[in-house]
Amino acid sequence: MTVLPLERASLVLEAVPSAADVERIRRFTAAHSNTQWTEAEQFVIDLAGIERAEEKLQVMVHTSTFDDSMNTINEQLDAYLNAAKLVQESEQLRLIVQAILALLNHLNGSTMQEKVVGGFCTSQLSEVCSAPIAGGSSVLQTVSAFIRDRAPYATDVDDLVEPLTTAAKTPFLSIYGSLLQLDEGNQRVQFELEQLDFEHPVLAVRLGEMRRRLEEWPKAFELEQLDFEHPVLAVRLGEMRRRLEEMAEKLVRVKDQLLAMLSYMGEALPRTESEFHPEVYLSKLCGFLTSLHLHNELDVEVEN
Repeated sequence: MTVLPLERASLVLEAVPSAADVERIRRFTAAHSNTQWTEAEQFVIDLAGIERAEEKLQVMVHTSTFDDSMNTINEQLDAYLNAAKLVQESEQLRLIVQAILALLNHLNGSTMQEKVVGGFCTSQLSEVCSAPIAGGSSVLQTVSAFIRDRAPYATDVDDLVEPLTTAAKTPFLSIYGSLLQLDEGNQRVQFELEQLDFEHPVLAVRLGEMRRRLEEWPKAFELEQLDFEHPVLAVRLGEMRRRLEEMAEKLVRVKDQLLAMLSYMGEALPRTESEFHPEVYLSKLCGFLTSLHLHNELDVEVEN
């Protein structure tokens, strides 16, 4: 297969003639065989002469961008995994949630043993804490005062905001979509390999002709390599498949960790895949923590 540098392969892919255009170009050039074409025209004509040029270029772009795409997905999954572990392991967050629960039970005139308020969705912390209480204060203000006076170390919960925000930037289901797109790209590579098995002798001759033609083109159209690397592509496909399988397994592990986090925080678990949106929960939790942080800062400014 002809190997282009990535930036040029992407540009050439945009210029590849459609199937209808290819047929028109072939008829037109056959009817004007003695015409002297410009370099740009000859470039398009040569592209039209390559069987499945668009498919080949798509394979080239896919194999060139595969590692970067996988690295991005890996970073996104790591961000989710880190966020889930931080939420479950945070002593400060657990203390704050317990303080809110105790306060709500107190406001309802009950003891912790009676548990009139047995629990609440932590995704609704912002709404719960905005509720007014006697004296013109709010649950958030009362909890903030408790942290300031009784548990100042709980302000370390602010450290959760950045990693949770980072994870929530990427909808979890979009990672599924990215993996599916990469798998589709691998399938195109497999199909191209099957075609190459059939066309190897013909393409080898064609590539030799193209090499001579490319030497006459300006650098804007040059190919850095023009080798028919069928075995290399086969090995590359095997590597991409292994990495994709490993990443799919990691995605399942991260999803399980996120489900454990949601269960730990008292959230209802999604019944279907389409309802799984951990980024929404993390965003809401970040909103509450940010509100708490801003209120603590305001209290400090008032005291000063």
